[in-house]
Amino acid sequence: MKNLLILLLVFIFCKNVCAQNEKTAQTQSNHIIDAGFVSATYTYEHAFAKKYTISGSAGIVGTIGYRSVDYFGGSNYWYYSMHPCVIIETRYYYNLEKRVRKGKNTDGNTGSFLSVQCGYVFKPIKKHNVYDDVCGFSIAPYWGLRRIWWNHLLFEFRAGFAFGKNNYNYSDVSITLGLRLGYKF
Repeated sequence: MKNLLILLLVFIFCKNVCAQNEKTAQTQSNHIIDAGFVSATYTYEHAFAKKYTISGSAGIVGTIGYRSVDYFGGSNYWYYSMHPCVIIETRYYYNLEKRVRKGKNTDGNTGSFLSVQCGYVFKPIKKHNVYDDVCGFSIAPYWGLRRIWWNHLLFEFRAGFAFGKNNYNYSDVSITLGLRLGYKF
């Protein structure tokens, strides 16, 4: 009986020690700087639950394009504008536990997610061949995936729908695709 009790205590102790060494699947808080073709933002992502984060971003977003008009004599020109922006986003990382079970990386919230992003773009601080001072609000549900390579390099892809309205009461719905490259620290 004494040997059985000792064996049971050793088993419980070993199980607790091994369980403490297992990697857990939960979100982490991050600071991220990213730059795109016509954008640059700083983001702080705060983990507030095992699978959920909320983030705030601030930065500059831009538009660039070429317009060709063939009626009334036609005119062809390049245009661009640079706008300050703020963004709030909540995320649900749904496959972190599966990644841990398969022995894959979950550092920096590497995994797939569902999110809702709300953003406001202010009037342009720099513009060329843009005649309206457009600013506006948007809300966008997304599906996305994030990968962190070499502990710091961020790759993120997202796809979803955006619902927006600007200061001229123009509203629209669009399909959005996003690619984000950055540095996590």
